[in-house]
Amino acid sequence: MTTVKAKIRPSAAMAAKGTNQLFTFMEGIIAHLKVLGRTRTSETYATSLKSFRRFRGDKDLALEAMDPELMTTYEAWLKNCGLSPNTSSFYMRNLRAVYNRAVEKGLTTQQYPFKHVYTGVEKTVKRAVPLKTIRQIREMDLSDSPASDFARDMFLFSFYTRGMSFVDMAYLRKKNLQGGILSYRRRKTGQQLFIKWEKCMQEIVDKYAMPQSDYLLPIVKPSCSLEERKQYIYTSHNINRRLKIIGHKLGLSLPLTMYVSRHAWASIAKSKNVPVSVISEGLGHDSETTTRIYLASLDTLAIDKANNIDTEIFGKKLRVTPLVKRNEDIVSGLKINVLMVLKNAFMYINGYNTLIKRLNFITLYNEYSMIYKKIYNFVSIITSLHKRCCAKPSIIGFAS
Repeated sequence: MTTVKAKIRPSAAMAAKGTNQLFTFMEGIIAHLKVLGRTRTSETYATSLKSFRRFRGDKDLALEAMDPELMTTYEAWLKNCGLSPNTSSFYMRNLRAVYNRAVEKGLTTQQYPFKHVYTGVEKTVKRAVPLKTIRQIREMDLSDSPASDFARDMFLFSFYTRGMSFVDMAYLRKKNLQGGILSYRRRKTGQQLFIKWEKCMQEIVDKYAMPQSDYLLPIVKPSCSLEERKQYIYTSHNINRRLKIIGHKLGLSLPLTMYVSRHAWASIAKSKNVPVSVISEGLGHDSETTTRIYLASLDTLAIDKANNIDTEIFGKKLRVTPLVKRNEDIVSGLKINVLMVLKNAFMYINGYNTLIKRLNFITLYNEYSMIYKKIYNFVSIITSLHKRCCAKPSIIGFAS
């Protein structure tokens, strides 16, 4: 008698083991990511799972139970916890990625539970400081605090190396520096970058020289019992904590962190009229869109200088002549351009008027006549505005 073994689909086998439960399934994905070496992604998933566990009171739920109502409730809970929209979106996007993977494996049907929650990315406050601040940081006397001195040096090294990410700094090896060129591959994108080695960089490396180590900087130390990634994370936290103290001493309006050095390099390069495409390549970005996020908002001081208006607080006199003159020029130019366009339009419409009359299309003729009158009225308005701006500067809204 022949025994026939039924074939069990992978999804059914997984369901039998309880992997159709969200927590169990997500823990399996996190473990798999670690095996693949995708440590950072596994950590972000673990952070999101931890948050959702707190929301659920550590009670697991079936994947089928994830619906729009549950996720909107979770979003409201996150908001009540004081989390920003971007943080909430971060958790939602990670949970959505896990949920979609479960759908692909046939563990649940697609119910689009995230369709009513925010999963975008809001613009954040630009974390950039001007070159003047970089100089102040460099010139600070931190001899009384070796930890702060080290944090300052790592910040400057990042700035000197085109805003190198701290994780890339941590894993720089001595062999990456050859022939006066520092070459490395970004851990985030895999893109290889080349940087000309400068004296200011060498001074920092010499200051913290480690003859027994293959690493260029003392972030990951072979003598330490902790694994390399934990060393990098702990050192990063310590440095950022010290940098915030430095920023407070300088009276900065934003928290000083390693991110600021990267943003500052991009913003300062932009202020020096370096093309965005070049800045993007220097930062190792995949697209210029990402680079633009790093660039600080246009300096309001530059706008004020261009406007050439001397203002004083609480309603004192304003010198508005340059502004009026500029508006006069704008209106004059606008009038000239409009008249050129209308000249062609009149010729066009008059030609059609003649044709329409010949064909006796009375209705169309009337419609074109109305257009003709509207254009004529528009020209009259432009002309009137031009005369008023030239004759009465107070129309701009300030007393002369």
